Amino acid sequence: MQDNFQKVMFGLSVIFFLITLGSLVFSQNFLNKRIHSIEESQMTWQTEAIRREEIKILDDTLRELKEERAELESHFTRKSDVVPLLDTLESLAAAVSAKATISSVEVSKDGSVLLVNLRTSGTFDSLYKFLTLLENASYQIDFSMVDFRKVAASSEEGAPSAPLWEGVFGLKVLSFISQ
Repeated sequence: MQDNFQKVMFGLSVIFFLITLGSLVFSQNFLNKRIHSIEESQMTWQTEAIRREEIKILDDTLRELKEERAELESHFTRKSDVVPLLDTLESLAAAVSAKATISSVEVSKDGSVLLVNLRTSGTFDSLYKFLTLLENASYQIDFSMVDFRKVAASSEEGAPSAPLWEGVFGLKVLSFISQ
């Protein structure tokens, strides 16, 4: 009987061992599938995170380029932006206590240059400062004509009379875009 008991125990041990081995293999396969699924999810997540970071970098770059483009475009005058250019010229004269009057504005025949003639009046110092401001303006300006003439002495009460000068400027705005 003891022999039967040992055989039964041995059989049960083998069966228990096989069940344990089967469950171990099943668990191993299940865990491998889970690990593979987690790795795929992690790869997808990393790819998406990298993509979002690249989009953020691209967005920041576009924002910086937009600012640089606006700054660059401020150096050019478009056909539709001639009035702000003329206002700028007049405000430059006013900034140095000179009076500027636009005489004529026209676009060259080939459309690449804006021709501006303007008259200024004030003291010699103010006209010279205005000329300096025009030379250093953000627009590319070529002077086709500059003429200063002494007109008369200014007549302000109680102040020593400073000579009144008149300046005539012929400007070519080379940074003109005729679109």
